[in-house]
Amino acid sequence: MPCPPVDQLTGIRLVSAEQGRVVFALPASPWLRNEWGTVYGGMLTLVAKSAAAAAVQTTAARGTAFTALDVKTNLLRAVPADGSEIVATGTVLHRGKRLAIATADVMHGDVRVAVLTGTTALTPPGTRA
Repeated sequence: MPCPPVDQLTGIRLVSAEQGRVVFALPASPWLRNEWGTVYGGMLTLVAKSAAAAAVQTTAARGTAFTALDVKTNLLRAVPADGSEIVATGTVLHRGKRLAIATADVMHGDVRVAVLTGTTALTPPGTRA
């Protein structure tokens, strides 16, 4: 599948993917600064949600529909907009028939800067929502 426009706009890119685990990276670009000169927390949530959602997708059959039910992000530290890499690793914690829970750790170098947890409803192909 082609990269979504938001990935092209922000510079998010897929680093690796395997069943139940996906890694995305994002440059801490000055374009992502908030009014205090650090990376906007919404960008950390975006890259974390991308990783967690993609980790869930690696566990599903082709044609499965996905609906985000909730997401929670804990922003732990400010990230300087210094151009270095922000790396989000998404991992599936629970995968049932209709529900998945995934988490993402967001790192800036060796420092954890955010943690995300999200719940996704799954509708397998050929079933009704």
